Amino acid sequence: MSERHGRLFEQAADGIFTVDETGHFTSVNLIMERAMGHRIGALIGTHCCSLLDPDQQEITNRLFKGTMSGRRQRAEISFRDVAARSRIGSITSTPIVEHGRVTGALCIVRDVTRERRFAEELRQREKLAAVGQLVSGVAHELNNPLAGISAFAQLLEGAGPLNAEQRDAVDTIQMESKRAAKIVSSLLLFARQRQPERSSVDLNRVMDDTLALRRFVISTDQIQVVMKLEPDLPHTWADPFQLQQVLLNLLINAEQALRGKKGKRVITLRTQRKGERIVASVIDNGPGISEETLSRVFEPFFTTKAVGEGSGLGLAISHGIVRQHGGVLRAHSAPGGGATFEIDLPILVARDDSSQPALAGDAVEIPRQRRFLIVDHEPAMRQALQLHLRRTGCFADAVGDPSAALALLATRSYGAIFLDLQMADLAGESLFTELVEHDPDHAGRVVFATRDVESPPARKFLHGAGRPFVGKPFALATVAAMLTQTAMR
Repeated sequence: MSERHGRLFEQAADGIFTVDETGHFTSVNLIMERAMGHRIGALIGTHCCSLLDPDQQEITNRLFKGTMSGRRQRAEISFRDVAARSRIGSITSTPIVEHGRVTGALCIVRDVTRERRFAEELRQREKLAAVGQLVSGVAHELNNPLAGISAFAQLLEGAGPLNAEQRDAVDTIQMESKRAAKIVSSLLLFARQRQPERSSVDLNRVMDDTLALRRFVISTDQIQVVMKLEPDLPHTWADPFQLQQVLLNLLINAEQALRGKKGKRVITLRTQRKGERIVASVIDNGPGISEETLSRVFEPFFTTKAVGEGSGLGLAISHGIVRQHGGVLRAHSAPGGGATFEIDLPILVARDDSSQPALAGDAVEIPRQRRFLIVDHEPAMRQALQLHLRRTGCFADAVGDPSAALALLATRSYGAIFLDLQMADLAGESLFTELVEHDPDHAGRVVFATRDVESPPARKFLHGAGRPFVGKPFALATVAAMLTQTAMR
């Protein structure tokens, strides 16, 4: 090699090496030496596949055989650098031809880890967005029948004395409908893209509060918890309940990772400031996470847990929550070396956003002879609420579309109007707008119901309307109380 070529070889930004016709290193530049953590002298004469994991050796062997047949080859392989970090290398292998015969190969290795991970993150975001749209639609469709089931169970409960068997049946219906509603709520949280309700949050306190929720279980499982919380940690601008949800999910995952582990079992909770960021870490000394699992750990519905132990949504939801806060949720692991999950958040300046939705008060005794109008496109929901109001001594008309509602409003006066916001073609919004323009008295007597209080369009409309609202499914007594309070104004 000439002196000029030698300088280019050593000063190149990429890793460069040559191998002989048997695949053994004949020369290696400094970049390759530093990446692999071996001195050049130790690499010369070593087979190029010997430094790779078995699954990568097959790829490299195919590349080498293709090169030795006289063709330039390209491939991507994964390897671990000197710090045992997983990296992705793009290799271009060119035949070295001497006297008409291929005697070896010149290989250039470019580290494309950052580019591939960025592309994967982009792909993951697109997948999450697509799945989110699907999940949101399914969740909304489930919410309506769930609201009806819950409402009729409440009607059965108040129908009169029940024997033990009937009471158990009604309780089971209520319990299972609430469980299903909680699942739907989790699906909507995963699907929605909304700004969290933020305040100044002490991450150390959130850590303490989260641990308090699991302290008994952790101590029962004989897991040691090590707290490494940085004192005087700057506050972040965040939704404390959502952050607690993320930390709780990570903590439970760490507990589950330690099940069956022999010897000392430790979970470390750590907070620290890194420049203008603060990082909260949940670390366990369990078996670690394989590289294949690590690459999919934030995918929705992906889980390695047994059937019934997890939905595969926990980390996907957590990933979305942290991203909405302008942060990053990262996972690090080496098989046998435990796992680390990091919540990396910016230190933000608080925004003035004091708008809050109207809240229903406590239930009050409903006066008799009060006339209400129910406008809801779900027949089961109309029937259940109408029956409940009649049982309390009130009268309620129930219709399923705005035109029928307007016909009644033209001839009757109502103390309050229950209006489903999310009827087809924005019918709920259109009816309210019509009332504001032509019947302001009735417009001021509307109580809205919505399947997803937190969706951005619903939040925007409800904030502008300034009327009380309730999310589906709901307690019939709560809605009755809201209607009565509205009618008494």
